[in-house]
Amino acid sequence: MENKTILITGSTDGIGKITATELAKQGNTVIVHGRNKAKAEKVCEEIKATTGNNKVDYIIADLLSLADIKRMSEEFKTKYDHLDVLINNAGAFFGKVKETTNEGFEKTITLNLFAPFLLTQLLLPTLEKSRSARIINLYSAMHKNGGKPDFNNFQSEKVYATNKAYGLSKLYLIWTT
Repeated sequence: MENKTILITGSTDGIGKITATELAKQGNTVIVHGRNKAKAEKVCEEIKATTGNNKVDYIIADLLSLADIKRMSEEFKTKYDHLDVLINNAGAFFGKVKETTNEGFEKTITLNLFAPFLLTQLLLPTLEKSRSARIINLYSAMHKNGGKPDFNNFQSEKVYATNKAYGLSKLYLIWTT
């Protein structure tokens, strides 16, 4: 895969950063997503220095905010005319106590399911401009630990357990994929 425009969420650390670096080595245009501008800028400079590829950019958004995801997708569309590959990599566990976003959604399902689903939907027109677009949703084997889905407790309204919330959010992501 060469000369593609690729957006990778959660790519300032871990697997996302490694993926961004490897794809940049291949000569692709890589857009690093992160929450922190200073960190994203630093990662972009590191990738450029490591790979010799100057086609590395960043975009900032808090994926726990659906409004910020919408803003990010609009920003992306003003900077890029198409998208070849969207890699929904960002994901996380949260604490032992249920936490909600400012918009009132449970954090685990927001980051691991709602964010990639919404971002994908908002960027579909940009992906459709590519001759061979790809959407890659990363998940983990933890989807097996979520247990049986309970749609009456979809956002842990009644009962919250960290592993169950994470596992089910990843299972639902597999289903949407």
